[in-house]
Amino acid sequence: MRLEIFCVCQFFSACARRGHARRCLRAWSEWARLLAAPDSVVIGVAYTDRYGALGTIGVVVGKMAEPGVLSLEHWVLSCRAFSRRIEEHTLRYLFGLCGVATIRLAYRETERNGPFRELLGRLGLDPLPAHPLDVEREHFERVVGHLPHRDVVAEGA
Repeated sequence: MRLEIFCVCQFFSACARRGHARRCLRAWSEWARLLAAPDSVVIGVAYTDRYGALGTIGVVVGKMAEPGVLSLEHWVLSCRAFSRRIEEHTLRYLFGLCGVATIRLAYRETERNGPFRELLGRLGLDPLPAHPLDVEREHFERVVGHLPHRDVVAEGA
């Protein structure tokens, strides 16, 4: 099984080719600004298992809020990815990529983010409505431990 982190430009190019550009989170000019900003982090996630590729299953957008803190503004994950612990893989990758001690999650309660609430529960975090949640790297590693699958960073990422 393979989890792939790649340059998000590939995702948005495919999105535009399929005519779904309006469903992307932000206007193209805003994506260009994010991709060029030195304090921004924008990654895409793809997944392949023994049955084949699920393709692009997620996008994460964040920025360095302060020294040692990455603040995630958007995190979109396909329902095809649930129960595979891809959320934990993504957080672990971001901790390593950014070299931060804390990842701040912008959390807002909705009827459709039950799987995200489950992740928060696995991490021992108590979600409060419209409240940012801090995931500390040391706590994360202690709680999460070994993860199945292997991460692959795609070329050009």
